[in-house]
Amino acid sequence: MDKIIKVLVSTDTKDWNEKAAEGAVKRGIELNIIERNGKVLLDNITRLKPDVVLMELYMQGMDAFSVINTMKKNLREQDLVLIWLFMY
Repeated sequence: MDKIIKVLVSTDTKDWNEKAAEGAVKRGIELNIIERNGKVLLDNITRLKPDVVLMELYMQGMDAFSVINTMKKNLREQDLVLIWLFMY
């Protein structure tokens, strides 16, 4: 059995959300989309334990750099790919 890749996305871009969700299902990817909020993102990283996190650089509550720095301090045991995006 192939490993299901768990992806967590923090964005408010509705068009992207719909297209990404459709593509993920076709490829067997577990996709969780949450609001664009760094604090909510950190909580969900801890709870969902994703393999990949996509986040926007500027978010409410905490920006991507703060999320990464917090994770370096608190979540060292978790293998995780972090990707941040700059959308305008």
